[in-house]
Amino acid sequence: MILPTDDTIAAISTPLFPSGIGVIRISGSEALSIADKVFKGKKPVSACSSHTAQHGFIHNPESNERLDSALCLVMKKPRTYTGEDVVELFMHGSPFLLQEAIDCIITAGARQAEAGEFTYRAYINGKMNLTQAESVHQLVRARSESGLRNAFLQLQGSLQKRIIGLRSEVLEILSDFEAEIEFPEEDLSSISKEEGISRIRSLIRQLTDLTNSYTIGKKIEEGVKIVICGPPNSGKSTLLNRLLNEERAIVHEIPGTTRDIIEGSIIIKGAVFRLFDTAGIRETGETVEEEGIRRTYSIIKKADLVLWVDGITDMNGQNEKMFINQKERYMRGSGDKQIIRLLNKSDLLNTVERAQIQKKCENGFHIVISAKRGWGFSRLRQEISNTIESLNVKNYEGTIITSMRQKQLLSSGRDALKRAVEGLKNNIPYEYICMEINDCINFLDQFTGTKSQKDIYEIIFKKYCVGK
Repeated sequence: MILPTDDTIAAISTPLFPSGIGVIRISGSEALSIADKVFKGKKPVSACSSHTAQHGFIHNPESNERLDSALCLVMKKPRTYTGEDVVELFMHGSPFLLQEAIDCIITAGARQAEAGEFTYRAYINGKMNLTQAESVHQLVRARSESGLRNAFLQLQGSLQKRIIGLRSEVLEILSDFEAEIEFPEEDLSSISKEEGISRIRSLIRQLTDLTNSYTIGKKIEEGVKIVICGPPNSGKSTLLNRLLNEERAIVHEIPGTTRDIIEGSIIIKGAVFRLFDTAGIRETGETVEEEGIRRTYSIIKKADLVLWVDGITDMNGQNEKMFINQKERYMRGSGDKQIIRLLNKSDLLNTVERAQIQKKCENGFHIVISAKRGWGFSRLRQEISNTIESLNVKNYEGTIITSMRQKQLLSSGRDALKRAVEGLKNNIPYEYICMEINDCINFLDQFTGTKSQKDIYEIIFKKYCVGK
């Protein structure tokens, strides 16, 4: 999909629910004249100086009926978000009123903007590069302190600078090899095969590190996955409800109440955690419950942290054996994820019994809790928070990528350099080595938007919200 950029677009830029203020944005060559048709202030919008505001009223351009009082902000190109003339109307935040106003603006000559079209125009008009445009989407969707910080750094150009630096290094190597091809008898660069391999491998390592940061980026953006599992009726759903501070899951004394996976999110110390309550693990002949247990095993494999919940009054040799077997079979076999065992229902014990068990658990990954009463949750939240440190999520110091598009382009660039190394090791002519190195440069150019991909709107901007 290729969007036109020579017309004027408009959209409601604030969420469509009742609020104190709603904002409508207009951008394009006719933004000022269209605003003149719907907004009446002390002077025409087109006569206002750039970056000034005036109070007035929004009118229906056909009936001249007054709809609402509003503040009109005028921003003339090129010092605007899109690089075009922009008008923003601040009015009362009634969804019906905002829709009436946008209908009037479209009647006056504007086109309803597509999702992300304002940012798309900012990119097309050179107001931001492609990585900055992607960071706008991340900034709007940020759910945590870490996500907000990473998006802001990218908006400031940190990722772009890193890629440009890598491209310069790749280009330098390409130039050295091309000099060897063009002037083989002149000592212009004198790059040896061994030196070329060494320099290219250094770049491969850098691209690999950046590609691998995608895993961290997704955890920052989507949240660290925590799976709550264990035998039936151990209090898993009560634990989920307590952590979420809401009644999300059905709680009942009958074992096997939870059949499907129930999800919720919490924020602890500025980081997002996604919680998954699962069906109790046991031998059963009931078809629906069996499917729920199968889904439990599937989500465990994708978890970053597993909270295994046992009822403290049900502790026996069978439960111990189940925990050990499940840990070895489904948890450790799915990657080196952390496992915390929770001994729940401590409210059913007397004070002495509870103190004795807590003392035994002081030095291990066993936490005594009562999901019903909220006991032990300070330590549990601290242990959950420690997970982001072990996963290097919150305090990751390097540059982070968060989109699959970025990951694929970096992987393709790295693979091209790997082929160049293999070619050098096999004494392939430098002409072919240069082709692989040049491919890497092309992928990096697509990354930054210097060399556009086809359907760039479909790939990036269409997933944005309307009005951004």
